[in-house]
Amino acid sequence: MLKRKLQDLTVCCSYQVDFLHQKAHSAKEFRRQYTVLEEIGRGGFGIVYRAVRIADNLPVAVKFVEHKHVREWTMTCNQLIPSEVCHLETCKDVPGVIRLIDWFANSKGFLIVMERPENCMDIFDLISTYGRLDEDTARAIFIQVVDSVCTMYAKHGLIHRDIKDENLIVNMTTGEVKLVDFGATASAEKAMKKEFQGTRSYCPPEWFRQLQYLPLEATSWSLGVLLFILVTGQLPFKNEIQICLGRVKFPSYLSKGAFFLDSNVTPEFLSDLWPSAML
Repeated sequence: MLKRKLQDLTVCCSYQVDFLHQKAHSAKEFRRQYTVLEEIGRGGFGIVYRAVRIADNLPVAVKFVEHKHVREWTMTCNQLIPSEVCHLETCKDVPGVIRLIDWFANSKGFLIVMERPENCMDIFDLISTYGRLDEDTARAIFIQVVDSVCTMYAKHGLIHRDIKDENLIVNMTTGEVKLVDFGATASAEKAMKKEFQGTRSYCPPEWFRQLQYLPLEATSWSLGVLLFILVTGQLPFKNEIQICLGRVKFPSYLSKGAFFLDSNVTPEFLSDLWPSAML
């Protein structure tokens, strides 16, 4: 059944889909170059499969997104393509961003081929399996994430908008962290005009209070939520009311150094985290 489903995924219809980018490869070419093995995850906007490149047996991840689930489009060469593809290509020079290898189109949607580092787990599965991280490990992971999201903004003006434990994979051998899922990514300017598209438990209080989305402040907030999860293994807030009140209970096992989490997102904090935005 899975095999038939994957075959259906890449069936091209004979009619012309005129809004696909003229340089997109065909699904037939995808089947010639890659072997899809199994599903490894799915969300509201796409399904991710484990696959290998036939030419050199390179492990890859293939994300399939239906046309109707593409969250944002970009016009290039007088054609529309998913902005996710453009943002991945743009961020290829950013450390800690999953690498785009290729992409294909068919009558149903898009197949985005990305690197698949071996011996990796996403942070959600890592904590679910092994429990909360010690502070040194959490710090090493967190520093990499902050470096990636700040570099994305400083070099390209892009905001990820969905930073969370499930969108971060860790190489269990090297400790290298990769940021994945760029489906919600947008420029800072566009992000200010859009609704919050991230995960609700990472949503900043100003969104619930005023339906206001401030890209840098929201990113700083989601980073704080992530750090709390790393060192405690649980979310800091259970519902929208707690998010708006901002009251967090810190476990007694945390060191004094970890209590900087209890800080507000002040202008001084933002200027340290996003120096280029404050110039």
